[in-house]
Amino acid sequence: MIRRANLSDVPWLLEQLRQFDRFFGGKKSLFPDDPEVATAIVGGLVETQPFFISESKGTPIGFIAGALAPHPYNPSLLVLAELFWWVSPEFRGSLSGARLLAHFIEHGEQNADWIQLTLEAKSPVSEQSLLKQGFQLYERSYLREVNNAA
Repeated sequence: MIRRANLSDVPWLLEQLRQFDRFFGGKKSLFPDDPEVATAIVGGLVETQPFFISESKGTPIGFIAGALAPHPYNPSLLVLAELFWWVSPEFRGSLSGARLLAHFIEHGEQNADWIQLTLEAKSPVSEQSLLKQGFQLYERSYLREVNNAA
């Protein structure tokens, strides 16, 4: 089952996002160490943006979240940009990730002009699975971490 996330999901989401952060492997954490600040950030996303949870027998097992906003170059275009797409490791290979993506695409088709997805370099999701859903490769994203010691 796929459902919209709510504020009671935030503690579980934070733990999953910390797992994502470790998977991502950056030098700096994607989320503040202060639990109150991290909770406020994730809670704000849950309340204002498309944030969906996949459940199995009433237990959350994955989520997908996006930001719906006008394109910076052409504000008449609404873009649903995926922020996080994560399925707990023990449920990968199930249909959970595909169901989350289908729900995300449906939301985008109803509310946006463009749907944008990003695959992390270590993602188990194949590019072919996105191409089969009608996505096209438009650009590649590169990240260079720099040390901005103050």
